[in-house]
Amino acid sequence: MRKITPNIDLALGSLFAIAGICFGFVGWITGLASNGASSAWYLAALIFGIVSGAVLLDELRTDEPAGRFDAMLGTLLMLGALGLGTVGFIARLAHNSTGNVWLISGIICAVLAMTAMTDELQRVRRAAGNISNSFSTLGLLFGLLGFGMGVVGFIAGLAGNSAADTWLWGGVVSSVIALGWTFEAEHRTVGVTEETTRPSTIGGANPMPQ
Repeated sequence: MRKITPNIDLALGSLFAIAGICFGFVGWITGLASNGASSAWYLAALIFGIVSGAVLLDELRTDEPAGRFDAMLGTLLMLGALGLGTVGFIARLAHNSTGNVWLISGIICAVLAMTAMTDELQRVRRAAGNISNSFSTLGLLFGLLGFGMGVVGFIAGLAGNSAADTWLWGGVVSSVIALGWTFEAEHRTVGVTEETTRPSTIGGANPMPQ
């Protein structure tokens, strides 16, 4: 079953990437035509693009139990991003004032989904190499902050509070910072793993055959 899953992930990731390109192109055309819905197409394209990256990262997933929680969390966040983005896109086209609230919330979920998928990969490597990485903790803290600000902004937006955008975009920024820290954690984990698995050349060389 696991042999089939990477092909499905690759197909879905490519499909979302193509959808992002198409939505972005429509947003560009409508923007040139001074259509007010241009930003809705752009925000939807952004969600598709980020979700595409998260799905393609999931293609690298293994069956190690150390990463299953992150994979499940990432999948739930991806579904949430697509659901919120769909509602927001339709609302924007229907000239509903809460459209952007749904779309920006979808972006937060998409970024956090990619963060969870990246964190899963480095956790598996970390567990295999018994490596400690504080950057992962920073990513978790900023991720929780971003999610919390997104929830507050989403509720405030539906309630018509003028501070909703402040909370929502704060959530986007915090989520992107969380993704950055998680990428750094992955980079450090890969570097340490390579150092620990690299064969020693001092006194450890194989004898030359006679």
